Amino acid sequence: MTKRTYAVSRGTISTIDDLAKFNYNDRVDFICEKCKNISTKYVYNLKKSHELICYKCNHAITRKYKNKIHLTYTEQPIAITEDTDLSTFNTQQLVTFNCKHCGKNCIVKTVCIKYQPSNKHCLCSKCKIKFSKLQKYGNENYQNVDKMQNTCIQRYGVRHPMHIREIQKRCGKKIKFDNILFDSGWEIMYYIWLRDNNLQFSYHTTMLKYIENDGKEHRFFPDFIVNGELVELKNESLIARMSDAKLQCIKDNNVHLLSRADLKEVFEYVNTKYGKDYIKNIRKSQI
Repeated sequence: MTKRTYAVSRGTISTIDDLAKFNYNDRVDFICEKCKNISTKYVYNLKKSHELICYKCNHAITRKYKNKIHLTYTEQPIAITEDTDLSTFNTQQLVTFNCKHCGKNCIVKTVCIKYQPSNKHCLCSKCKIKFSKLQKYGNENYQNVDKMQNTCIQRYGVRHPMHIREIQKRCGKKIKFDNILFDSGWEIMYYIWLRDNNLQFSYHTTMLKYIENDGKEHRFFPDFIVNGELVELKNESLIARMSDAKLQCIKDNNVHLLSRADLKEVFEYVNTKYGKDYIKNIRKSQI
């Protein structure tokens, strides 16, 4: 990168009238009228401003542009209302306001505020989305789910990309162990127990389908196949929240649903042989 070089200062001035002694493109030293520090500027800049003010102080004061007083950047947020003319603000200026819809206190940069009709800009990001949906679709909670599902069916053959196991593996928080991406620490502990006991098994290789009460098809992947039988590991609280349709699918496909109590022997084996912090250390190593 080429370093810019400036002309050498031709002298020192004390008033604007002293500029007559120098050429238009000369640089001169002076004492800033605001901060009282020694600064250097071109003569044409000083003649244009008619003040002996350094660059730093010049940016800290208001200036006129297109018949408007434009406010320069300040570190402290400026409080605004929906009647404030944001065109006079620096684009990086922080502003604060209370969302007129939900009352939330917001602090954002003016460049992040997109004007709504009639400059009603005092809306937080969530309320702004709802406002736009209300204006466009007549419903602030509008979700074009049908279009999304039709697009997924055309591209992937399923209603949602997460119904494809390969995509599931690339999404969410996974734990890598033995070059396999697991969904939870329970699955790793069960995997270790199966491996150490020389049992025949596979991980996430089968997909099951079921129809919910809304008539839509849902899919899920049982965690393991052990000796030809499907096994699903699930916390008691998650089992309690399962829909009747999914529970019926599990029953019809003879899936063994193992809770924390059923896995007590597995947990004790892993904690005893590998240590209680074994799974925790695996997680930490991947953060």
